[in-house]
Amino acid sequence: MTKTDKKRQYRAGNEVKIQFILQRLRQGLSRKDILSQFQLTWQTNVRSFDRLLKEAKKQLRAEYQLAAEKAIVEESEKLKVSVRTSLERQYEIQSAIDMFNEKLRRAKKVSEMVNLAFALVRLHSELSKMRGDYVVKSSQIVNVDVKTSESSVGKYFELVDRRLKEMQSKGVHSDATNST
Repeated sequence: MTKTDKKRQYRAGNEVKIQFILQRLRQGLSRKDILSQFQLTWQTNVRSFDRLLKEAKKQLRAEYQLAAEKAIVEESEKLKVSVRTSLERQYEIQSAIDMFNEKLRRAKKVSEMVNLAFALVRLHSELSKMRGDYVVKSSQIVNVDVKTSESSVGKYFELVDRRLKEMQSKGVHSDATNST
């Protein structure tokens, strides 16, 4: 038998012992308990056991490190998905705002303009919440002074007011005067 064959045989025998120790470490047993069980199975001295225990602890640390890294990667993937979803939602809301702005510019009826303006306010409010900005409260919407307001609410009501004036100058009757 050559020297390298003896080393392989020694390592193979030690692997079984290391697995034995690893199993006990995973169970949470103390060194003293593992040593007593180990010495019942294999009659080795304490120094050899300590070397194998050191090797087993190294392998256990590597397993824990691998599990921790895997958990971190999984958690980061979950966070990426939630961030991506939030950005996609913000894009959808912005697209809806653009669409409602266009509809508001083409609206013919006062009730339609007001409904669109309130929808735009709600969309802007939702977008502001997602971005962490200032959010317009519904109580502020009711008491808006169209001429002096600089908020997005005022902007939409100014647009409604302008459209009404344009309609009146063209002689178009609004549905607000028709509905009682």
